[in-house]
Amino acid sequence: MFGQVDLFSEAEKVALELAEQITRMSAARPTAELFSRARRVYTEEQISVLCMACIGINAFNRLSILSEHPVRKARN
Repeated sequence: MFGQVDLFSEAEKVALELAEQITRMSAARPTAELFSRARRVYTEEQISVLCMACIGINAFNRLSILSEHPVRKARN
């Protein structure tokens, strides 16, 4: 998906794809090919941090959706 856009570096493309695949894990797990590409631009520790950040953001989003917490107006 992000591979067709020249606005992002390879590392940024991998991070975005990883976030997308983690978010949509109910349909399929992140692919071995994606993790292979990630290892070319990130260390194992960095990949773990990226995964945990995506998981954390998704968890808070799901809690917010389930609680039907109203979105506040932005402050000017």
